[in-house]
Amino acid sequence: MWKFLFCFLFIRYGTGEKIIIIGAGSSGIAAASKLLSHNISDFRILEAEDRIGGRIHSIHLGSAYVDLGAQYVHGMKNNLAYELAHNFVIPGNELNYTWMYYNGKRRVDDNLLNTLWDLTPETYEDGGSNVSVGDAFLSRYNSTVFNQYKNDTQMLTFAKDFIRICECSILGLEGSFSWFKPIATSSFQDCDGPNTLSWNGLGYKTILDLLLKNFPNKTGYDITNNLSLNTTVTKIIMEENSVKVKCADDSEYNTEYVLWTPSLGVLKHDHKSIFQPKLSDERINAIENFGFDGVMKIVFEFPNNWWGEEKYFWFVWNEKDKDDVIKDVSFGPVKLSDICHIFRTTVRILSQISV
Repeated sequence: MWKFLFCFLFIRYGTGEKIIIIGAGSSGIAAASKLLSHNISDFRILEAEDRIGGRIHSIHLGSAYVDLGAQYVHGMKNNLAYELAHNFVIPGNELNYTWMYYNGKRRVDDNLLNTLWDLTPETYEDGGSNVSVGDAFLSRYNSTVFNQYKNDTQMLTFAKDFIRICECSILGLEGSFSWFKPIATSSFQDCDGPNTLSWNGLGYKTILDLLLKNFPNKTGYDITNNLSLNTTVTKIIMEENSVKVKCADDSEYNTEYVLWTPSLGVLKHDHKSIFQPKLSDERINAIENFGFDGVMKIVFEFPNNWWGEEKYFWFVWNEKDKDDVIKDVSFGPVKLSDICHIFRTTVRILSQISV
């Protein structure tokens, strides 16, 4: 999945390298590739981390690469990632909700599950601009599921406990810590085609090589001499005849163009201190009002595969389960009951995503 980035282009007449690209994530690497494709090599990439990739972070674990950040290519049509990667990705494991555990056992009621899962897309279809996703979901839940199963105590209890599964799914989609924060109106457009196209062990890092035309053979662009890692930009100063970029290591660059590619989160945290003069009120308003909290992924490697052929595990927690967790784990924050699903990455690796 590709993230939305704010890219600001400042034009001045300066000395030194003509272009400074801030950030070596996918946007920064794509910008470098585009410049090199037009025979422009007078640029420098300043990256605060000790690696390129940004949210793309593939590490070798076991017999393959696993992704600590971006993992799947979502859809085919009108998807730049798929256009680059279509020869190297394969359809992943589509979600199978039959592997669902409740009261320590597999529990499946197809009619109820279908009704519950349909609530999430319907929430966005029916929600209004002044209604949160959580409020819209619960309103629809009460008017459909509750009314349908109100005379079936067993099914209604399961349906109530299942709300947390739906909440976790929505929080993962929204990157929010509360489903009462994002509004139910959404302009997000899904790309047609499989939603979990896997890199088949290559890792999402491969797309960086594809951008630089270095995969499958390293015969493309070499940005080694244009890249400065561990270089945190602290100030961007627009002067009369140039743009000055100052860094935490006391290095400075006078340049004609600055291309900013870091994430919205960096802008939220640093825009007031970095840009001199400050950004326009319109841009500041956009930065401060776009919302995004975060998601978390934990990867487990086991010496042996103990779960067989199952690819997904869904956990519906009831009140007794939650009480038992508190008894069993009497120290630290009680977060085990927030684990809603775990999926298999490779033969011996499991990943758990929570918020």
